[in-house]
Amino acid sequence: MILPIQAQPVIRFASISKIDISDAGVIASAKKLVTGMARCTKGGSLLFTGSQTICTQDNHDGCTAAKVAAVNSIATECSNQGGVPQQSTSSCSYGAKC
Repeated sequence: MILPIQAQPVIRFASISKIDISDAGVIASAKKLVTGMARCTKGGSLLFTGSQTICTQDNHDGCTAAKVAAVNSIATECSNQGGVPQQSTSSCSYGAKC
């Protein structure tokens, strides 16, 4: 008995263009408005607090940068009152993309 020859299936691939992954880091490093807090203390007492919102990376380094900006924003007034400006232990808050 002779079996008929079966046609092999034809597999066709759509044209795949080259994918550029050089911009992949842009997605992972999207910037947001990040608000960091600072405090002015004197002798263990809290004199006042301040905050600063900056457009930065949505990560630990971005939060630290926002807190540093907050410390810088209150430094003069804090020193004038005999206090020590320092980063707050409060978490940063994250806003809209910027």
